[in-house]
Amino acid sequence: MTDPGRAAELRVLIYAPTGRDAALAHDVLARAGVAAHVCADLAAVCTELDAGAGALLTTEEAAATDHDDCLAGWLGRQPPWSDLPVLLLARPGADSPAMTRAVEVLGNVAVLERPVRIAALVSTARTALRGRDRQYQTRQLLLDREQTTVELRTLMDLLPVGVFIAHDPACRRITGNRAANAILRMPGAANLSKTAPPVERPTHFRPSRGGVEIPPAGLPVQRAARGEVVRNEEIDQVFDDGTVVHTLISASPLLDAAGTPRGAVASITDITAQKRTEEALRASEARYRTLFESIDEGFCVIEVLFDAAGRPADYRFVEVNPAFEAQAGMRGAVGRRMLEFVPAIEDHWLTNYGRVAATGEPVRFDGEVKGLNRWFEVYAFRVGDPAARRVAVLFTDATARKRMEDDLRRSVADLAEAHRFLHSALDALTSHIAVLDEAGTILAVNAAWRRFADQNHYDGHNYGVGSNYLTECEPHTGGCMDGREVAAGLRAVLSGREPYFQFEYPCHSPTEHRWFTMRVSRFQTPGPVRVVVSHEDVTTRREAEEALKDADRRKNEFLAMLAHELRNPLAPIRNSLHILRLVGGAEATSVHDMMDRQVAHMVRLVDDLLEVSRITRGKIDLRRAPVDLATVLRTAVETSRPLIDAANHTLTVDVPAGGLVVDGDAVRLAQVFANLLNNAAKYTEPGGAIRLRARRVGADAVVTVRDTGAGIPPEMLARVFDMFTQIDRTDTRAQGGLGIGLTLVKSLVELHGGRVAVRSDGAGKGSEFEVRLPVLPDGAVPAGS
Repeated sequence: MTDPGRAAELRVLIYAPTGRDAALAHDVLARAGVAAHVCADLAAVCTELDAGAGALLTTEEAAATDHDDCLAGWLGRQPPWSDLPVLLLARPGADSPAMTRAVEVLGNVAVLERPVRIAALVSTARTALRGRDRQYQTRQLLLDREQTTVELRTLMDLLPVGVFIAHDPACRRITGNRAANAILRMPGAANLSKTAPPVERPTHFRPSRGGVEIPPAGLPVQRAARGEVVRNEEIDQVFDDGTVVHTLISASPLLDAAGTPRGAVASITDITAQKRTEEALRASEARYRTLFESIDEGFCVIEVLFDAAGRPADYRFVEVNPAFEAQAGMRGAVGRRMLEFVPAIEDHWLTNYGRVAATGEPVRFDGEVKGLNRWFEVYAFRVGDPAARRVAVLFTDATARKRMEDDLRRSVADLAEAHRFLHSALDALTSHIAVLDEAGTILAVNAAWRRFADQNHYDGHNYGVGSNYLTECEPHTGGCMDGREVAAGLRAVLSGREPYFQFEYPCHSPTEHRWFTMRVSRFQTPGPVRVVVSHEDVTTRREAEEALKDADRRKNEFLAMLAHELRNPLAPIRNSLHILRLVGGAEATSVHDMMDRQVAHMVRLVDDLLEVSRITRGKIDLRRAPVDLATVLRTAVETSRPLIDAANHTLTVDVPAGGLVVDGDAVRLAQVFANLLNNAAKYTEPGGAIRLRARRVGADAVVTVRDTGAGIPPEMLARVFDMFTQIDRTDTRAQGGLGIGLTLVKSLVELHGGRVAVRSDGAGKGSEFEVRLPVLPDGAVPAGS
């Protein structure tokens, strides 16, 4: 069956509004087996072009009618891979101005002079369609390459081995996968190159060998970019904090079509643990046995066997550690020779081990044993009496790494391996995860999903895989969550209207009560759309939140109780003060004044505590009405005037006579501005200046209180409105207070729908508090007017 979209892309659109050119051309092409479609006007041409076309057949007269540049505009918007062939039927004779302009504007034009031979028309049309088909092939190649790039990048991040790619011969930009960035302590997408421009060059680590920093040009990736193949080179990465990471690096050039290096690819492995193991083996024979039995790497001691000519011919296994069998894939090796397992062992194994046994020089190398179908990373060194010709071999199975490196050099992603890595990662997560396609069909679930289903006796087939999530896994009415809300959110993500959906719900299983967060996220590559649904157990967090809420409630109740308990003794103290004043006498008067001040101070503290308690518990009652802000500010000034005058401050008031009417509680607003004026008076040296200003800014009334006082340190600006916050001002400590006055200001302003802010250039430079309140529309009349 022919794909309708494909058929549309290979048809010839015909636009010839005059004469019989359109009908004749359609008949000729149809008899030749070429699909064609006649368009009535230019608007129809552009519509059909959007649906797909292989070529456009038109006339110079028709091209001249493109006054609105409909056709020219469509051709100009073509993607880079597209160049639509245009077959232009021209009048005989010299080119007309319309013909010349059409050739210039339409681009990929083949001119056919009328009358046109049928064979010429058919041949030209087929040639144009073949060229167009090659353009579509280019489009598909671009899409395939983009998808391959995404898949390769995903695979690289899943690899346990660090991988570098130099993107140019000068290695000005080198990027790495997740493992490489982790080894070098670099963020994702960072430039890892030591030959990068200075602004991008990493400086927190220094590649070194033998304690000497390696020049950038001598690093493996830079050498590979010049054409050298670097294998298993040990480099120490010395970090600024003094730590050293030992790494093993292999690098190979990336060549262009001409065989010239265009960059390089490299692998990096953190061998710090392996280096420490080697050093421990050399340092202490007493620890040899423990290390021998416990290390994860394969380890063995071999006796190298030489022939009559002194050439290494075989080797016998003297001792192996428990990991040997898993790493090497050979059982019962002790006492047996290598040629018994692999009769055609590669020569380089015998040569390397023979050289170590003869010279005592250790060697590190990679090698393949084709008879075992495995690659190994090997470190070999001589042990014991040189005459015994014994060599200790520390090795790891490097087969997977070598295969991955081969895959990277060929730039072909092994998608099956990527899927296995993805499933392993999903199975390692504790969240219950399902992967859906664009229709909501469940493609895969992780181990946590399956365990939860087993625990709750799910009786569906294959844990729901293959079923539609909305019908199979959506809770029914009366279940754990609102099924309609979940379905709506999931459909929004599936359709692409929303990239993300989250829902928190309780779940009552047969054995316990728990809370879960459901998250639905959409990701899209050049391939098909995929949606991930995860259910995360958030019971512990919910319980902690409830515990915090309960603790906050009990704290508020305690503050309220404390305030009431503090206030109870005040009445009898005041009565006693009154009796003391009646007794008379200078000393009694002095004592009375002192006690009266202290009691008044305690009353203010208790009243502030009660206000905070009422606000935090939502029990404050605002008596809101239209209020003239000028009247409120006059009341606040009258309240604060004794404190301002006592400190010999200069108060400047800049308040308009009217026009600032707000919806608020006049008493509470006066309390806000009196608190700000009192603060300015208390924390300004005697003889200071205080300015109260009100104005309208947009839809807000803005009131500022500025002083020349002690100021606020920058680190305290963000906390000045927090409850019980006090700024350490040694010279003003005697003013007292619990640090809740500004908390009351902020809370009361926010209850009125406003906001408060503070500015200060620092200690000793004064401060300015700004209150913004919504202004009622013009014409609003204050209550009582």
